[in-house]
Amino acid sequence: DKRRLTDELSIERRLQLVDEAADLGTRSINFDGAGEPTIDPKFWDIIERMAKRNIIPIVYTEATLRLTDRAFCQKLYDLGATVVLKMNSLWDEVYQNAIVAGPPGRKRPMADNYFHKRAEALEILYDIGFAKTTPTRLAFDTIICKQNQEEIIQLHRYTRQNNVFVLFVNY
Repeated sequence: DKRRLTDELSIERRLQLVDEAADLGTRSINFDGAGEPTIDPKFWDIIERMAKRNIIPIVYTEATLRLTDRAFCQKLYDLGATVVLKMNSLWDEVYQNAIVAGPPGRKRPMADNYFHKRAEALEILYDIGFAKTTPTRLAFDTIICKQNQEEIIQLHRYTRQNNVFVLFVNY
């Protein structure tokens, strides 16, 4: 689980901020955290408060740590969340896993299997219905760079055909 940072806001203050945002008419909040937001020990407290206050939680995630658990995904769906998956490549396993691993010498344990675990998570999200709604509740966050530029047009077509919103960004 995620360690609490010394300067991190308390859960009480974070929930208060959700309430204040709701009082101001906020309709959605991007929940991207410092790292992977789904491992925050207070993740569900925050998501549930957003749902209670009619705020759409938009969860930016790498997906493999929690979204291969169908019950976890179902709860996200039931609470009205939108899920944004990190998607550097949908088809190039070597490139995608290398991005997760990071620079040489900094090997992350899940890096070798990330591509397949993310595919598993994506299938669960499809099965539950995240891409069946209008507007869609499933998105990809893709950084365009030399290594994936050849698949960008194909990825755009794929997302259009599968009712997935795509965020293309560059460095």
